[in-house]
Parts: sequence; structure tokens; C-alpha cells
Amino acid sequence: MTYLTLFFLISAAILLLVIFGLVRHNQKIRAVQQQLEASYEEIRKLSLAVEQSPNSVIITDVDRNIVFVNNTFLKTTGYTTAEVIGKNPRIFRSGKTDIAMYRDMWATLQKGNTWRGEFVNVRKDGSEYTELVALSPIFDERRKLIGYLAIKQDITERKESEQRIHQLAFYDSLTGIPNRAQFMLRLWDLKENDRLGAIILINIDRFKVVNAVRGEYIGDMLLCALAKRVNAAIEHIENAHLSRIAADEFASLITFNSSISPQQAQQNIEHYTKVMYETCTAPFGLEIESVSVTVSIGIALFPDPSDLTPENILSRANIALHHAKKFGGNQCVFFASDMKDSYAENFWIEKELRSAIRNGQLSVYLQPKVHADGKMMSAEALVRWRHPERGMIAPSLFIPVAEQTDLIVTLSEWIFEEALQIISHCAASGSPLHLSINLSPRHFRQHYFVMWFKTLVGLSGVNPALITLEVTEGLFIDNLEETSAKMKEISTMGVGFSIDDFGTGYSSLAYLKQLPVRELKIDKIFIQDAPVDSDDAALVEAILAVADRLGLQVVAEGVETLEQVEFLAKRCASPILYQGYYFGKPEPAEVWEQEWLMQHRV
Repeated sequence: MTYLTLFFLISAAILLLVIFGLVRHNQKIRAVQQQLEASYEEIRKLSLAVEQSPNSVIITDVDRNIVFVNNTFLKTTGYTTAEVIGKNPRIFRSGKTDIAMYRDMWATLQKGNTWRGEFVNVRKDGSEYTELVALSPIFDERRKLIGYLAIKQDITERKESEQRIHQLAFYDSLTGIPNRAQFMLRLWDLKENDRLGAIILINIDRFKVVNAVRGEYIGDMLLCALAKRVNAAIEHIENAHLSRIAADEFASLITFNSSISPQQAQQNIEHYTKVMYETCTAPFGLEIESVSVTVSIGIALFPDPSDLTPENILSRANIALHHAKKFGGNQCVFFASDMKDSYAENFWIEKELRSAIRNGQLSVYLQPKVHADGKMMSAEALVRWRHPERGMIAPSLFIPVAEQTDLIVTLSEWIFEEALQIISHCAASGSPLHLSINLSPRHFRQHYFVMWFKTLVGLSGVNPALITLEVTEGLFIDNLEETSAKMKEISTMGVGFSIDDFGTGYSSLAYLKQLPVRELKIDKIFIQDAPVDSDDAALVEAILAVADRLGLQVVAEGVETLEQVEFLAKRCASPILYQGYYFGKPEPAEVWEQEWLMQHRV
């Protein structure tokens, strides 16, 4: 091998090594390029994700100056990138985020942890929005702090929806004040803290009349005006709140601190109640309307005793309000323990009376109406209730309770059906009996009453002329025209009408002329003392004169002595009927019928 050949071989080897080295280098370059391309792709994807994120993304440097924001942030705030880069995020503060929240945020970040919370910020246009924020510190590979990352979600709509739900759940939609649900929550909270206080219930008297006469629009305006007035009247009282807890009923909850005595608390409540009453009863100017109302107020103090639940405290205030209403309204009543006993008794009576009607505990008693010589001419149907445990329960106890509810209609219908059977039985025995039946105003005002009554009488086969309906003067207070029309339609059947308890109510000669009345019953309170009391005597004489002039039959009710009989007999131009214990007590219908039939045969 020559030197030349060796040279070429060595050169070729070196060239091959160079070429192989270049190939390996290029492979490394391509690998690096591929790695760079992969990293760039990841960065591009991350950049797109950040830019297209539905959440706002903000990055600041270690000095808290903004170095990056994404498109969502720009859309949410209304700023441009140029307007915020280099600025401190405090430019978005609204001033409504508690400063303590910022202290907590920086304390968390300084520990290297992520902080989460809510901010109320402002946009470029000044409008407020609420953000849910996750804020984290950014560290390099040597754990050196190099900035902060904030990811924010605009929750303004969600917060507004929550607020609307809260508003609907805890505030009255008409007046804007707290409703019954919020009132009870406050009451529970105060009860748990054992605070001294009171519930003051305010109910507008005859609010339904305002709605009916002036219209619901004026009624709504009245409720809003009253709420506004009372709120203004109690706004200077510490720990006083007003709620609307029913259609025409408001509740004021007032509490005191522990330094005040129960006596002083009650004195303060009395003063506040007087202020509220005067506030509510002053005339209201509603657009072109001027409306004046009265209110009934019930007050319950607490804790009295301390183991009462909030429901029981409210119940006590309701009982006091019920008593204010019961005695005519337009007054303020504090709860007293004996009221609860009365209320509980009424509740028991209502429940048991419903059962009594279904279970045959009621019976009809008859009391005679007689001439002065004692001859029975007719009778009045009365209801009696024999309870299986309590025995006889006086009508004076259960009739008023029935009158306050729809129960009086059910009771009245039962009495009518029983009374018509008695009339029918006597007529079939050849001894027709004229019977008076008490008619409840609530029953009479039912829209179906006339049709129901005519159908009932028709099916019974009873002669309508044997029926007298006894009504009280309270029936004529509302809508005299409609009442008169109904009475006249019934009277065309031959049915008579008698005014019961005449002289104790709204006596007026005007309605005696307008209504088809045949009979007046002088109330027993005038009869009992007429022989010895000149005032009662004068009233009885006046009623007798009116009845005689108008040609009306007179029934003297509650006659118990011979002196009363003689007094009336001397002053009657026409024969009257007497009804009372002197001539006969009420007796079971079957017993009374036998006496009637025996007298009629004689």
C-alpha cells in the first residue's frame, strides 16, 4: 500500500466521521426543534385557553402591577389592555368590600397559599359587579415569588337572583317591608337570646269595606301608606321592626336591652302603641282620595313566662287582637292570662259543636208564645246542646262562637230542617202550629239562601204562612236594598218576619217602613225593669205605640212576673203575645207537641 493510498483511506475515514458527526448533530437539532415545536404548541394551547376562558384572568408582577389580562376581563370591565397594563388592581375597587377581607387575603398569600373570596368591584362605566376570586402567588423554580395570578368569575347575575329569591321569601311584595317568614325568624332569634320585648299586632278595622267601596287599588295604596307611616314612627326606636304578616295585618317587634326593667319595658310599649295608633288613624291622602280608618291593636309582652315559644307569643298577641276586635275594634288590648282561657274555650266549643251536629247531640226545644190568659198561640224553635261529657251547654256559650264562623250556617240549616218537620207533624195531626225560627245574618247573606229556603219549604210541604223568621237589627246594617229585596221575595211565599231584640241595636223607623216586617219582639232587658224603671217603661211604651201605629204584632220577651204582665196589659191598645218563664220554659219539642195537641183537641 502506497502512502498515497493510505492518505486517501485516512481522509475517507475522517470524512466519514465528519459526515456521521454532522448527521448526529442534525438529528439533535431536529430533536430540539421538535421539542421546541411541542413546547410552542403547548404554550399556544395554554394561551388560547387563557384567552378564551369564561373567567377573567389577571397576572401581576411582584409589585402587584398588572402584566397580563385576558379578553374576558376586558369584556367584563370595559377597559382596554393599554388602560390596565402597569396599573394596580385597586383601581377596580368599589369600596363595598370589607377591608377585613383584604387583610385576610394578603395574610393567606404571604403564607404561599391560595385565597378564595368575593369582591364587589366597579367597571369602567361605574357600574358595580360581584366576582368570585381565586388568587394565588406565582413562584419560579427556586421558589422565588415572581407575581400573582387571579382567576375571577362574574357572579353578579347569580347574586341578583339570590337577592330576588331572598326578597320574595322574606319581604312583602306590595309594601316592601319584611313578611311573616322574616318576622318569625327574628322572633326566634330574639327568643333564643332571652330579650325583653313585645309583639304589637295592628289590624285595619273593616278593611274589606275599603276594598269593596273604594276598590283594591286604593286598598293597596292604603296598606303601603300605613306601612310607610308606621315605619317612620318607629325608626327612632332602637331594635324595632315592622312586618306585614297578613292581608290587612302588621306586626311590630320591639326589644329592649337587659338593663331595662319589665315595668319600664311595659311603659315604653304603652307609649309606642299610642304613637302607632295615632299614626294609623290620622287621615290618609291617597291621590284624589281621602281615607280614614280605625285599627285594632293586640299586644303581647315576652318573655312572660320565659318558656313560651315564638308561636305561643304570637298566639297571645293574636288573642289580644281578637279581643280588641270582639269589642268593636278601634282599641288597644294587652294580653291577659284569662283571655287565653276564653280563647281556648271558644276553640273547644267550635271543634265539639261541629262534632255535635254530625253526631246527633243537638235537639230542638220549643217555648210558647201566649195571650195574657195563658193560651198558647205559637212557639219559638230553640236549639239545645247536650254534650256527652259536659252535659247541657248554654246557647249563650255556643251560639256566639258559631256566629263568628261558617258553623252558624250549618247549624242554621239543621235547625230549619228540624223545625219544618215539627210544623209538618203538627199539621198532619190536625193541629197546625205557627213556629218562629231564628235566622242568622251570616246565613241570610249567603247568595244561595233564598233559593235554598224556597226549595226546603217546598219539599217539606209545609204551609209557608206557619213560618215566622226572626231576624236581628244587625241584618240591616249592610246593603239594606239587597236585604229588603230578599225579604220581600221570601214574604211573597206567605212567610212572616219578626225583628228580634228590638230596641237594642240600630232601631230605625225607616227600615220598618221599607221591610216586610209583621212582628216586633221587645227585648227582655226592657221588660224586666219596666214596672219599676221609668226609663225602661218609657221605651216599652214608645215601642208599643210604634207597633200599634204600623199595625205590627208585638211579642214581649223574657216575661217572668205577674207585675210585668200587668204593666204590659195596661199599655197595649192591641193584644200582644207573651214569651217567658212566667208562662212556660223551653221544653223538648216532643214534650211540647203533646201539650199543644192536647190543648188544640180541647
